[in-house]
Amino acid sequence: MNYFPEAERPASSATQRLLSLDRLRGLLMVLMALDHAVFFLTRLHTVGEFWGGPYPSYNSALPFLVRWVTHLAATGFFFLLGAGQGMAARTRRRQGWGWGRTTGQFLLRGVLLIVVQLAVVNRAWELSPSGWVVKWYFGVLFALGGGLLLTAPLSGLKSWVYPGLALAALLACAWAGPRPGQWQHYLPLWKRFALAPGGDQNLWVSFPALSWLAPLLLGLAFAGWIEADAKRAMRRALVLGIVFLAAFAGLRLLDGFFNIRPANYRNWIDFLNVVKYPPSITFVLLTLGINLLLLALFHALDRVRLPAILPVFGRSALFFYVAHLFLYVGMGRLAGRGGVSIGWMFALWILGLALLYLPCRWYGRLRQRQPSGSLLRLL
Repeated sequence: MNYFPEAERPASSATQRLLSLDRLRGLLMVLMALDHAVFFLTRLHTVGEFWGGPYPSYNSALPFLVRWVTHLAATGFFFLLGAGQGMAARTRRRQGWGWGRTTGQFLLRGVLLIVVQLAVVNRAWELSPSGWVVKWYFGVLFALGGGLLLTAPLSGLKSWVYPGLALAALLACAWAGPRPGQWQHYLPLWKRFALAPGGDQNLWVSFPALSWLAPLLLGLAFAGWIEADAKRAMRRALVLGIVFLAAFAGLRLLDGFFNIRPANYRNWIDFLNVVKYPPSITFVLLTLGINLLLLALFHALDRVRLPAILPVFGRSALFFYVAHLFLYVGMGRLAGRGGVSIGWMFALWILGLALLYLPCRWYGRLRQRQPSGSLLRLL
């Protein structure tokens, strides 16, 4: 009996290059939901891995690993945004769109993502059962939208240009970014939005736009590679993933500039507990390396018949993002002030994913039926 009516069929040549991307995006949505389930349901969420101030520490592996695996989501989202942007730009050109019209659509989508952050997503955070005191919050959708605004004019460049831009962005942000000693100091507003997460109860920025440009630009490069030769692009993803992880290990041991905060290596947890806000060079290398290896693995499974759970979530990413926040907020409020145990949290996390599956499948189908220039395709 086929439990999943949408079980994946072997991909056709027209869709094969997309299935692995949808699978990876879907997996990242699931991991992100785990992080938010912990926050809303258990009340045990640690402080963020910020460049200054209190830093999370762990006495056992389980809470650390539950948090650590969710780090893959942020870097992966920006990489996949760039890949989708690059592939969409090439599709629009084949459809006869000019540079101006294509750029305008990306700019509009960037603005829409920021509007959704401020007008919709922030309402979910305000309902948090743990309490929420920030008036203006700028989260991941702000940085994704800001990344689109910054890179929209660059969508037509040659693929070989983007890796150089990504490296330049990574090094420039690390050089111009904040230092731990500046945590209690006043920072200008532009630097908050661009490079230095933090703020106060009136305004808090978790994802500055410039800090996350490097994985987005590498995604734009990957779009060109996959357009030219999907198999070769996936082999390149495998090689780059291994190289990035090796570079992470070396730079992590060197400490200092590449890690933002100096590290005190007592155990393997300390070694892997890297700065996320803003992403240190070691954070980007670690998480992007793992994402690339997962992408290569999913590509190897392209012709394997699997339940279509991950692609369904991957093809409705923004819908999933908004819906899952309100769903787990609601569960958290029903759980009461004390929250639930970690065991119940895992059960409710899986229940939430099951409840989201059919709405996400409906939305994904609706969105795919829309013409290229429609507003719904931008969401």
